[in-house]
Amino acid sequence: MIDTEKIRKARKELNKTQAAVAEAVEISQTHYCRIEQGKDSPSIATLAKIANALGCSVKDLVSDE
Repeated sequence: MIDTEKIRKARKELNKTQAAVAEAVEISQTHYCRIEQGKDSPSIATLAKIANALGCSVKDLVSDE
Protein backbone atom coordinates (compact mmCIF):
# COMPACT_ATOMS: atom_id res chain seq x y z
CA MET A 1 0.00 0.00 0.00
CA ILE A 2 1.21 3.49 -0.82
CA ASP A 3 2.14 5.55 2.23
CA THR A 4 0.95 9.06 1.43
CA GLU A 5 2.69 10.50 4.48
CA LYS A 6 6.03 9.20 3.19
CA ILE A 7 5.38 10.86 -0.17
CA ARG A 8 4.51 14.16 1.48
CA LYS A 9 7.49 13.98 3.85
CA ALA A 10 9.95 13.22 1.02
CA ARG A 11 8.61 16.15 -1.00
CA LYS A 12 8.82 18.57 1.91
CA GLU A 13 12.35 17.46 2.81
CA LEU A 14 13.38 18.52 -0.69
CA ASN A 15 11.49 21.82 -0.35
CA LYS A 16 9.54 21.00 -3.51
CA THR A 17 6.01 22.14 -4.18
CA GLN A 18 3.28 19.80 -5.30
CA ALA A 19 3.29 21.67 -8.60
CA ALA A 20 7.02 21.05 -9.11
CA VAL A 21 6.69 17.33 -8.47
CA ALA A 22 3.59 17.07 -10.63
CA GLU A 23 5.40 18.80 -13.49
CA ALA A 24 8.40 16.46 -13.15
CA VAL A 25 6.08 13.45 -13.16
CA GLU A 26 4.01 14.86 -16.05
CA ILE A 27 0.66 14.73 -14.25
CA SER A 28 -1.66 17.51 -13.18
CA GLN A 29 -1.12 19.21 -9.85
CA THR A 30 -4.67 18.22 -8.90
CA HIS A 31 -3.95 14.54 -9.54
CA TYR A 32 -0.69 14.72 -7.58
CA CYS A 33 -2.47 16.46 -4.69
CA ARG A 34 -5.13 13.74 -4.66
CA ILE A 35 -2.38 11.09 -4.56
CA GLU A 36 -0.79 12.78 -1.53
CA GLN A 37 -4.20 12.96 0.14
CA GLY A 38 -4.86 9.28 -0.54
CA LYS A 39 -7.87 10.07 -2.71
CA ASP A 40 -6.29 8.72 -5.92
CA SER A 41 -3.98 5.77 -6.43
CA PRO A 42 -1.17 6.23 -8.94
CA SER A 43 -0.26 3.59 -11.48
CA ILE A 44 2.98 1.73 -10.87
CA ALA A 45 4.59 3.81 -13.64
CA THR A 46 3.44 7.06 -12.04
CA LEU A 47 4.60 5.93 -8.61
CA ALA A 48 8.01 5.16 -10.10
CA LYS A 49 8.13 8.66 -11.62
CA ILE A 50 7.16 10.20 -8.27
CA ALA A 51 9.92 8.25 -6.53
CA ASN A 52 12.41 9.39 -9.17
CA ALA A 53 11.32 13.03 -8.80
CA LEU A 54 11.77 12.72 -5.03
CA GLY A 55 15.14 11.00 -5.30
CA CYS A 56 14.04 7.78 -3.64
CA SER A 57 12.86 4.30 -4.54
CA VAL A 58 9.30 3.05 -4.88
CA LYS A 59 9.98 0.86 -1.83
CA ASP A 60 10.60 4.04 0.20
CA LEU A 61 7.06 5.23 -0.60
CA VAL A 62 5.10 2.17 0.39
CA SER A 63 4.07 1.12 3.87
CA ASP A 64 5.92 -1.65 5.63
CA GLU A 65 2.71 -3.53 6.37
